[in-house]
Amino acid sequence: MSASRPPGNPGENISEAEIRKQLEDIFKSRDFVASQRLMDFLNYIVDQALAGKDKNIKAYNIAVDVFGAGADFDSQINPLVRTEAVRLRSKLEHYYLLNPDAPVHIAIPKGAYVPVFSRQGEQSSAPFPSREWQLPSIHTSILVAPFETINSSPEGESFNSGLVNEIVKGLIRFNDITVIDQSAGTNSTAPAPGAGSPGATRPAHPPRFILKGALQTQRKHFKLWVTLSDSGNCGKIWAESFNGDLQHDLFETQEIIAEKIVYLIAADFGVIQQIILKEIEAGQGQSSFTHKAQWLYHRWVNRLTPADFRLALAAVDEALSKEPDNAHLMAMLSDLYSADYQLSYGLAENSLEQSLGLALAASAADPECQTAYLALAINYFLREDRTKFLISAERALELNPSSSSAMTTLSSWYGLLGFWNEALELIKKVFQLNPASPGWCHAVLSFYHYVRCDYDKALIEAYKINMPQMLWDSLFRLIAATGCGNAGAAAQAASDLLELYPDFEQNGKGLVAHSIPSQEYVERVVNSLADAGISLK
Repeated sequence: MSASRPPGNPGENISEAEIRKQLEDIFKSRDFVASQRLMDFLNYIVDQALAGKDKNIKAYNIAVDVFGAGADFDSQINPLVRTEAVRLRSKLEHYYLLNPDAPVHIAIPKGAYVPVFSRQGEQSSAPFPSREWQLPSIHTSILVAPFETINSSPEGESFNSGLVNEIVKGLIRFNDITVIDQSAGTNSTAPAPGAGSPGATRPAHPPRFILKGALQTQRKHFKLWVTLSDSGNCGKIWAESFNGDLQHDLFETQEIIAEKIVYLIAADFGVIQQIILKEIEAGQGQSSFTHKAQWLYHRWVNRLTPADFRLALAAVDEALSKEPDNAHLMAMLSDLYSADYQLSYGLAENSLEQSLGLALAASAADPECQTAYLALAINYFLREDRTKFLISAERALELNPSSSSAMTTLSSWYGLLGFWNEALELIKKVFQLNPASPGWCHAVLSFYHYVRCDYDKALIEAYKINMPQMLWDSLFRLIAATGCGNAGAAAQAASDLLELYPDFEQNGKGLVAHSIPSQEYVERVVNSLADAGISLK
């Protein structure tokens, strides 16, 4: 019997026996052998597809038949199936990165759960149709090598293996980074991909970055050294060490260390992003409109300058005109439109309405696009729709809890809507993972202390913002300094604010209200400005 495939899927018909054999090989791989849950998921949807029951492959049926959910399961509220689908797609992609010559490719296109089957060599258009735009020619692939154990012990070997798995799990959440897990091979000591040995595993693309580690144990204590190398620059670009106790909860220790490593090298303010941004600026490498737009958007998120905003807006708008169905581009443009409204740049017509429409379209086109849910979150934040904001914010964090921009921006929005516990938890995590986070991350802490009338602490945090091109730098210094009676600091902040916005007395209330939806908070800021001698109209 031949498996039915979607119209337009290239290649000859593939027999059920071939698909079953490929499924068996997949289930023997390291990525799957330890996860019965994902094996059951993949087996179920393949069974249904081979039986010609594509219409049965829906979130509700998967939740009930595979994961044992109750009859009242609602996929709109419960993200169970979407979350597991993210993991399943990632595991499949890793499998095929390490086994590019596998005869049959099985993929699950985003936005659906019906599997697509293709032969080796046909997969460029079938298994990962939405992935091509995420692989810039200034490529961002990373090889995670098995970590070395200097003085081997059962505890050390187990800890090392689990740690690598946690790192890989965290890295694959970043759509613009391709992850090659060398330890997923049958022999963890095999030569690096691309090596001359016949037993070497050859990924589809040679890795740009290489992450290595070495663990030394002494009794129940350990020390771990981790390094990141850049093959493009032929040298180590990052290194960190960690100490710990093997008597503590190893799973928790693995998660904590892995999260910090992933955050420091892969998140928006991380090492890899900064290197790629510099290369884009220097005009190195070849980039499509989409790739360039993506990185210009990242640069704006890092810097938040008006000049970077204009470049990102133009690039994303042009790229979306060429790829109108690209969910990630829709989400980025939505975020830029909401920023245009907040910052009163006036570069787009009906920016807030356009932002919401794009965010809804992006989340519908790709339910696993974190940027789409962040765009939804800011739209609901600006509209003071707390219920929808919380749903969107929680979904965004589920999709990638290691995203620095997600944690920092959401912390601000949580706080300005009055959810200060959630705000402080997120921003505390940001600084735990990277004490050298950008200055604007301190804005939420400054406003928190201001709201609590702890003006001295508010001023200390306001000085740390250190982004003179942004309203919140001088504004937060001014209201905090006024509150604690520091006339000198208040005078300097007022001068900086009026130099940045000469017409602030006429337009300042609108500027503040565009970013702070709470009327109570807006009035408090207006009163503080009046105390400082700046009366807003």
